[in-house]
Parts: sequence; structure tokens; C-alpha cells
Amino acid sequence: MGYIIAAIILLLILMLCLKIQVEIKIIIKNGKNYSFIIMRIFRGLLRLRFNLSLIPSGISSVKFTIRKTDSKMEKQSSVKDISRILMRSFDIYKNYNDQLRYMKSKMKVYNLSLQANIGTGDAAATALICGGTFAFFYTFAYFLKEKYNLQNQQIVVVPNFQRPYMDLDLDCIINFKLGHIIIAGMKVLTSKLEKVIYGG
Repeated sequence: MGYIIAAIILLLILMLCLKIQVEIKIIIKNGKNYSFIIMRIFRGLLRLRFNLSLIPSGISSVKFTIRKTDSKMEKQSSVKDISRILMRSFDIYKNYNDQLRYMKSKMKVYNLSLQANIGTGDAAATALICGGTFAFFYTFAYFLKEKYNLQNQQIVVVPNFQRPYMDLDLDCIINFKLGHIIIAGMKVLTSKLEKVIYGG
């Protein structure tokens, strides 16, 4: 019996220390989208990948597809669905601000890289957009470095003055521990129990 309890405690400790890595990759090549999200556990021994793509079939019917790699199952959401999800996410952030702030304080951004080649067909507009894109991501990288210990960064934006063109490769890798998610979940549960008990 003692060995079983010890094994359970050891398993719980391992779970609390388990590191999870999430990679967000946005790739646009020749007008086609090859974006995906990968979640890695045990240093990549266990991987879960979701393909993300925007499928334009008219302004009012843009679809957002989430599909697990090597799976035929897809879930498509319209722009309205995505807006509804964003609004719900904002409500969650507002209601559980303290818990989410705790999670954010434990996150570390390992990598942020951007390789972009942008052209609009107009030299002045191309220069303006490329300069603005570089400035935005450079500022964003500085923010991540200050708040989330960003370790590696590379931002390259090349203007294409010859023709309208869009070639983009954005990569962001985030590290955190499963234990932090569990603690944040316990904080949420405690907050709900306090509201029930005290009628808040």
C-alpha cells in the first residue's frame, strides 16, 4: 500500500513539473495558407498538431478550419462564430483576470521569428506597409522580452517593389508547465466556491 501511495505522489510531482511547449506557425506562400499549431510534451516525444487555414469563398462566408493532422474530421466556423468566440474569451478574461494573470506570469516565450516578403504593386505603399510591419513586430518582440522572457528573436521584412506579393513565415514558441495550469484551475475553482458560499 505504501508503494502505491509513493508512486501516486511521484506521479503527481512529475505531472506538476511536466513542461508543455506550444508552437504557433503562420505560413502564407503564394496566397495559400499552411498555418498550424503544435503542442509538444516530453520534449517532443508526444505531439498534437492542428492545421489552421482561412478558406475564402466570398466576403460573407470566410471559413476558419481546425483539423488535427492525419485526421479527416474538420470543424469550420464562420466569421460570426469567430467573433462570438472572441467575445466569450474577453468575458472569461474579465471574470478570471487574476488567474489568467498568474498563468501569464509563468509563461515563457522561447522564440519569435518573422520572415516576410511583401509587395503591393505601389512602391510608396509597399515601403509604408513593410516599415509598419517591422516596427509592430519589433515593438511586440520587445514587449515579449520584458514580460515573458523572450529568448530568441529574428524579424526580417523585405519589400517587393516589382509586383503584388505576400510571402510570410511567422513562428512563436511558448513554454509553460502543466502544474501552473492545475494551480490556475484550482484558483478558478476556489473563486467559484467563494461566490457560491458568500453569494458574491
